Amino acid sequence: WLILQTCAVGWIVRHCDSLYNMSIKILRPYITHEILRHGLFNHFCAGENVKEIIPRMEHLRKYGVGGILDYAAEAKDDGEPIKAPKAEESAAGASLTARKYDYHGEKICDANALIFMDAIRAVKDATPDGFAAIKLSGLCDPRLMERMSSCLIQITHLFWKISHDPATSKDISKSPYYAIDRSFTVDRDTFKANWIKFFNVDDDDDVQKMFDKIDTDNDGVISYLEWTEHIKLSGINDIASSCINRGPMYQAALIDEELQLYFNLIDRVHRILGLAQELGVRVMVDAEWIDIQPAIDHLVLTLQRKYNKGDQPIVFQTYQTYLKGMHQSVLRDLARSQRQGWYF
Repeated sequence: WLILQTCAVGWIVRHCDSLYNMSIKILRPYITHEILRHGLFNHFCAGENVKEIIPRMEHLRKYGVGGILDYAAEAKDDGEPIKAPKAEESAAGASLTARKYDYHGEKICDANALIFMDAIRAVKDATPDGFAAIKLSGLCDPRLMERMSSCLIQITHLFWKISHDPATSKDISKSPYYAIDRSFTVDRDTFKANWIKFFNVDDDDDVQKMFDKIDTDNDGVISYLEWTEHIKLSGINDIASSCINRGPMYQAALIDEELQLYFNLIDRVHRILGLAQELGVRVMVDAEWIDIQPAIDHLVLTLQRKYNKGDQPIVFQTYQTYLKGMHQSVLRDLARSQRQGWYF
């Protein structure tokens, strides 16, 4: 009770860093840390290692409470700053708004992956029926995830544009991403008529073949689920390179360097989840800030297709249900899991 009351005092919360530094100077680090350990730390944290965690989890289990192990550790930066992006007019996506990284943090991301793997081992030892929580932003440069999210948003906008008459349809560029309607379908004639308004096409048969490839149900229309199953981040450059105008779609396409960083991220995640699958530990992917959340959603769906098909699903999504349109997003993902045959 006393700890919660203390945390409710506004000026303490606002000046906690200053109070901590003052205590370090007056009481010295050992006494300060012992006070915090026996007060705030023991109240809010399960422990510093598996040996300390196990008794806490056993105590909670008596009351029917499971656990999600959120490993509060992060690899330290190697100190090398990330340089500003450069423009490269010859590559799709490399406009002035694109980010081309001279990035020196990949070793840190690799180290963070090892920390997440330690968390998975800790869950196996301490609470086998619990979850390990991971943050994907710790496994790559968050600016890359912002670029990925921008690309995914443009893919969604493109589906709207090729499904509606540009002269009469509303502008959705300012609409919240999750609130954009995706419940409609596009037929063959509408797809062809609108596609050639945005992209250079050598042969009408190419558009017909693309429609047939996306229309996996062979019912003569393309749904949003079919659209997103076909249009991949790694292949968006092929589409962007044929843009008639170098607008948002062209600018959003990932350049080669970004694609390599994206593949590095995928490799780290597969190493983490491969261990989780081997040990039978469930992994919950944390939701993060809105600018990178579309990229997280995309990655989680990709991982669920691979790791949730067996008897024991491994990967679980976190939904920010306070956002407009999130209810429909949950229903779409549920329908996607039923369509593709994996556990939601």
